[in-house]
Amino acid sequence: MIPKKTLFFCAAAVILNWAGAYLLNSLGLVEHMLSPHGNTLVWILPLSVLFYLVRFLAYFLVPGLLLGTFLVYTIEKRRAQLPPG
Repeated sequence: MIPKKTLFFCAAAVILNWAGAYLLNSLGLVEHMLSPHGNTLVWILPLSVLFYLVRFLAYFLVPGLLLGTFLVYTIEKRRAQLPPG
């Protein structure tokens, strides 16, 4: 059985990366970072840190996680097909 939790985690990381980019663009991340005001830094800075963390996961962790999951699934499937002994 394919590990569904891994696939859901990878899909969620990619979707959050995509949605976060649009959210921060609509909130004006670049404009607020170039001319910060006290009130906007309180919420734009944590959002941007969270977004870049998710982006790091989506770009670097997810491909390796998918490859590892595929390899483990393939090896276990082949072992199940071999005759015992």
